[in-house]
Amino acid sequence: MKTPIQPFVSYLRFAGVVLLWSTLLFFACSKDESTKNSVPEKAVLLTPANKLTGVNIDQLNLEWQSASDPDGDAVVYDLYLDTESSPQTKVIGDLKANSYKLQTDLDFETTYYWRVVARDGKGGSSESDIYSFTTREATIRELIIGKWTIINFILSGTPLDWDECRQRSSLQFFEDGSIIVEGYSGAPCELQNRDKGTYTITGNILSVSVDNESDSFQIMSIYNTGMKLRFGDYMYVLTRAQ
Repeated sequence: MKTPIQPFVSYLRFAGVVLLWSTLLFFACSKDESTKNSVPEKAVLLTPANKLTGVNIDQLNLEWQSASDPDGDAVVYDLYLDTESSPQTKVIGDLKANSYKLQTDLDFETTYYWRVVARDGKGGSSESDIYSFTTREATIRELIIGKWTIINFILSGTPLDWDECRQRSSLQFFEDGSIIVEGYSGAPCELQNRDKGTYTITGNILSVSVDNESDSFQIMSIYNTGMKLRFGDYMYVLTRAQ
């Protein structure tokens, strides 16, 4: 037989259980909130400035503003750089400094895109904006360095008999101002001459001295893979050797 107090006791027990679970849930939620990781602020890119042109190609230094972390965690950076508008090529990762000097030279007259990802080591990360810059044009002297094969020989607008063997003939320009001239001809095809000399460039005039003889050529056009030289009525068409 139930006494009048038993329902009240049952209620107190139920209320006690509810209170216990509420307390446990509160502390669990509080613990989750206190251990939640906050992502670092995003890095602000500084140099090169966005859309800057005429940028030097030599081991460019990229710099960004350090990103702070709300939790006080140490922040490291991943640097991405390539010619795609959303760069995916990681140049370096886990960088502690807020700048990096590229270890290789860039290409002339090329637009590059870069971004920085800030990470806190606890899974939190943030991405910077994407900046772009365009490298400067190359000078004639910079472009001419290397080996060029003579693929055509034109007299007053008419191509001469410049066969496959002669197309192996070449001019090789070096940074110290020296040049090697190679001439091929014959059947079978053979190297007929290999002479060393010097060269200078003034404006668009190329002066070549070999065996105490000097000739001057007008550089009609030059770009990364092709060049045209005029010598009187003759035109030499050259391509950069692979």
